[in-house]
Amino acid sequence: MEEKDIDPKTIRTYESDIANAIQHRQTSQASMVIASEEKKREQEKNIVIVRGNDSEAPKNRNKWLKNILMIIASLILLGAGVAVAYYFYTISPLSVRQPSTPTATSTSVIVTSIITPDLQKVLDITGQTPAGIISGVMKESQANPLPNGGILEIVMGKQASSTQNGKTSTLTRVTGPQFISMIGLVPPNALTSSLTSQWMFGFYSSPNDNSAGTTSAPFVVFTDNFFQNAFAGMLSWESTMPSDFSALFGIQPAEWSGGSFHDKLIKNKNVREFTNSDGNVLFLYSFIDNNTLVIAQNEAALGEIITRFESQAYVR
Repeated sequence: MEEKDIDPKTIRTYESDIANAIQHRQTSQASMVIASEEKKREQEKNIVIVRGNDSEAPKNRNKWLKNILMIIASLILLGAGVAVAYYFYTISPLSVRQPSTPTATSTSVIVTSIITPDLQKVLDITGQTPAGIISGVMKESQANPLPNGGILEIVMGKQASSTQNGKTSTLTRVTGPQFISMIGLVPPNALTSSLTSQWMFGFYSSPNDNSAGTTSAPFVVFTDNFFQNAFAGMLSWESTMPSDFSALFGIQPAEWSGGSFHDKLIKNKNVREFTNSDGNVLFLYSFIDNNTLVIAQNEAALGEIITRFESQAYVR
């Protein structure tokens, strides 16, 4: 029988198997450790990448907020510029305004009442005769009745051509001296030359002596700038005043014929009353101060005018 050679490597022993197993196990453990380390490095790499992206977010947010703030600031500056331009071109005293064109129907009158009325009406007396003016104011009085003690002021105006195109017009208030001329009164020059433009015409409502209701007593208030001349002019006018005021105060020639002036004191004011032969007061006048002359139809009207005048003077 032939003997075959046996390779020593093919002879396996328990010891070699244990050695091989341990070697294989170490190799596996090493592989596992290496794989674990590689996985850990990948995770750390991913974490770095994510953190890098997170660091960009605040920068983008800050940039967005900055853009919004710039837009808001631009809008504020634009609005401020528009407001400033509007002020300088419209409201500012330095702005250039186009003159307004008056219309033919304009009835605006700048009125400063010497005493405060309860009602104020504007009456256009352009081109009217003395009789037409008197008729017009009487109609206004009848159309606007007031309770007892009330005062109605009639502001008289006349049309004047404007300077634009010569077609439009505006109503301007008649002055005191103009009223005297337009109504047909003829006072002495000493009086008319002392009168100023400010004046007032109206009606005072007082109880009707003959029937129920009230009656309207006309009155006129003038202002003067030279008391001595105005007072002298009134005294000189007394001889023709009944005739001049007969139409305005409704005095018939038979009533004032034979009448005369008398001195009287009403509310501590010196008054000159014109009474007929029966002693009835037809009209009266008084300088309630050195610059204010009142001519009224009865004592009640003069008394109310004095009361209101003094009340206003006290308030001022």
